Amino acid sequence: MDAPELRARRAHAQLLGEPAEDAVAVVERLLAVQAQELGSARLAIRARTRGLIAADVDAELERGALVVGWLLRGTLHLVRAEDYHWLLALTAPRRLAANRRRLGQEGVTPDEAERAVSVVERALASEGPVTRAQLGGRVAAAGIRAEGQTLPHLLALAVFR
Repeated sequence: MDAPELRARRAHAQLLGEPAEDAVAVVERLLAVQAQELGSARLAIRARTRGLIAADVDAELERGALVVGWLLRGTLHLVRAEDYHWLLALTAPRRLAANRRRLGQEGVTPDEAERAVSVVERALASEGPVTRAQLGGRVAAAGIRAEGQTLPHLLALAVFR
């Protein structure tokens, strides 16, 4: 296979030559779209469709067909809701070990980490979606360190659980 054919095959595999019908079809084909910045994920999907706008991606998030989570590496990714659980089961065990190590480096004891997860679970169960800052305030109010990189690692622990 020569270089032009290889490039063409890669573009086809990434839906860059043959647009998909909608956001869910793009994510299904790619499995995961990096979504550390949701705007970038919207653009990645838009590049692989015709006529799609940001509101179309947002509508799929609102209806729960697409979700954002810490699944691959330490980066947020956009995936289909039906793929989320098996991806989490596949990636969480390894991520848990690294998470425990990092929380220890941040000065958070295992007991404090468990209490933080409980705080997050209660907040989400009673209030539904809340911001990262709001969760951080609740964790701090429970007497658990939530500054700097500690909060993202506590939230990641809650996700892995």
